[in-house]
Parts: sequence; structure tokens; C-alpha cells
Amino acid sequence: MRQINDHRPVGHAGRIALVACAMSMFVATAPAAAIELTPHRAIYELSLASIRGAGNIVDAGGAVSLEWSESCDGWTVDQRFRLALSFEGRDEVETLITFSSFEDKAGRSYRFNSKTTRNGRITDRFRGVVERPGADVASVAKYSEPGSTEVRLPAGTLFPMHHTRRLLEAAVAGEPRFDAGFFEGPRPEDSPFTANALILSGPFAAEDGAAGAYGEPIDRPWWRMRLAFFTQGGNNLEPDFELGIDLQDDGIAQDLVFDYPEFSLSGTLIVAERLDRPDCP
Repeated sequence: MRQINDHRPVGHAGRIALVACAMSMFVATAPAAAIELTPHRAIYELSLASIRGAGNIVDAGGAVSLEWSESCDGWTVDQRFRLALSFEGRDEVETLITFSSFEDKAGRSYRFNSKTTRNGRITDRFRGVVERPGADVASVAKYSEPGSTEVRLPAGTLFPMHHTRRLLEAAVAGEPRFDAGFFEGPRPEDSPFTANALILSGPFAAEDGAAGAYGEPIDRPWWRMRLAFFTQGGNNLEPDFELGIDLQDDGIAQDLVFDYPEFSLSGTLIVAERLDRPDCP
């Protein structure tokens, strides 16, 4: 079984896609509107949804906490992903991934910092920065950890917040899919990813989601999406990671499904809170 100590894209954050396939679908079209992402804090409880293949996983659980903070010039993301896996005939393995980033609103500057521990021992650390004259210009991600690694980013590669915005713009426009180059930072050997997204259905009215349970933050139109990441190179027939997400038009995720080759996890929203916006000139 593949080790579960490497960083995989999480939340919206992340950001993801299905294997490219020929299919027909209908997506209801919403009136054109500007996407305004909202700063917020959310916590999702993780539980085992399914087991596939010959792996010996018997149970899984954990939590994802996510916070988007907005400043006048950009977005700060702080995220914690904790997962405990129980195996038949083996000790439990607990993985903790902490991730933080800053992304300017013009898509020119991006900083990231990530640490992964397994049963308390650090297994991965990634830290770096991207500076580019524009979002549509090829650039280089420069890492201070590990070593002096560099990753070339083709023109048009999207950082996480811009990817979320572009994905929602596609949904609002009634487009059935959105494909893009995507860079988050961890796993430089596989970066940048190719992120393909299928917008499966929607928009749904707020009352068709979790509004009754969570009140005011969960009160926006939302879409059901299926996203997946393919590692760089373009020759992979299967995605490295997949995500199902019920995503509001303000970027708050109502529900998550994390799909790995050996198992899948359900991410159930248990806390949602909007945060204050900055008072900008």
C-alpha cells in the first residue's frame, strides 16, 4: 500500500479533477455575477467512507480545520489536516499536516509553508515563494526547504485562491468543467499539478444544503463538483487524488469527500463561521 505520509491537496482549498472522460451532462445556468470569496473558518470531521483494493485499513478518522483571512492586498490560508488510520494487525498511524500560505489578489506573489508529521515525527517540510510579473507569465517556485529546490510553473498556473475563484466563475457561467494548471507548494517533485474539475450539478438553493444546521454562513447557492489532481507530465491515466465538494458561490464548502486509491473519507461540516473583512481604501 502507498504510504500516507505525503502531502495531498486538501479543502479547497484546495482543488482537483476527474480522469478526463467523454460524457454528456446538463448544468443549470445561474445569472452572471462577480464571485466574492468570503473570509471564514470551518471545521470538518473526517470518517471512513469506503475501502478499496487489497489494503488492510480497518478504520479512519480525523478532522480538517480551515481558515481564510482577507487583507487589503491578499489572502492568508491556515489549514490543519489530521488523520488517524487503523490497520489490521498493525499499530494506528496518525498523520498531521499543517499548511499556511499567502496569495496576493493579483496572482503575482505566493508564499507557502507546510509540515507533515507521522506519529509525532516530522516526515516532510516545504517552504517557498513565487514572484512573477503577472498570472499569465511563466515563473519559478523557489524553495528554501527542502534545500534550494526550484519548480518551473507554466504561464497560467493558478494558486489556490485564484483557482477557487476561477472554478466558481465557471460554475456560475454554466460550464460543465474547468481544467487548469495548479500549484500549492508541497510535493515539488510532482508539481505543478494538472487540476481537472467536473461541475456535476447545480446551482442549488441555499435551503437545499446545510443551511438549517449552520445558519447564516451556509446560506448561499452551491454546486456539486468532482475534482482531481494529476501529477505533472500529462501521461497519468489515473489521478493522484480526487475530491468531491459541495461548494457555495462564496467559497465555503458544505461537504467534502477525499478519495485516495486505497480508501475514501467523508468530511462533514461541524463548524462554520464568517470572519470580518478588512476596511480597505
